[in-house]
Amino acid sequence: MIKGTAVTLAPPEQELARAMAARRAEWRARQQVPGWAIGDGSRAGAWQDQDLLASCSELAFCKLMNIYPEGIREGAGVALEIDCRLSNGEGVDIKSTRYPTGSLRVSVRKYRPAVERTWYVLMTGTGPESEWTFRGAMRPADLIAPERLTSFGGVDHQYIADQSILIDLP
Repeated sequence: MIKGTAVTLAPPEQELARAMAARRAEWRARQQVPGWAIGDGSRAGAWQDQDLLASCSELAFCKLMNIYPEGIREGAGVALEIDCRLSNGEGVDIKSTRYPTGSLRVSVRKYRPAVERTWYVLMTGTGPESEWTFRGAMRPADLIAPERLTSFGGVDHQYIADQSILIDLP
C-alpha cells in the first residue's frame, strides 16, 4: 500500500468501530486495566477517545487491505497484540493519531518482543466519520532501537519514528 492512501468508513463500519471501542472499555473496566494510550489519560474521556480512534484505524487499515481485524473474530480477546494479519500471514500492529503530521509511537511498557508482529503501521484520522489515511509502515527491528527511544511529556518512554522515514507497505 502506498503512503497517503485514504479511506472513509461506511455507516455500518462506523457502528462496528463504536461497538469494538465499547467492548474494549468494558473489558478494561472489568479487568481494572488502565488505558494503554500514550500519555497519562488525565483528560476526561481520554481512554474512551483512544479506544474509538484505535478501532476506527484498525477497521480503516483492514478495509484498505481487504482483510478483517483480529478483534472482531468470535471469542477473540480484547487485549490483542496483533491487530490484523495480512493475506501472507504477517502480523500488523496498527497505531493511530488524530494529528495528520503525527509520528509512529510505541510505548516501552506495551512493547512485547515475543509477539510475532511483522509491521507497525500508522493511520491518521479523527473519528468514525473522518477520512483515515495510511501514513506508512516500519518493521519492529527498525523502530525498536535505542536511537528512537525518547520520553514524551515526561509520562512515558516511547520508540518514535517520524512519517518521513516510514515506508510503503509492500
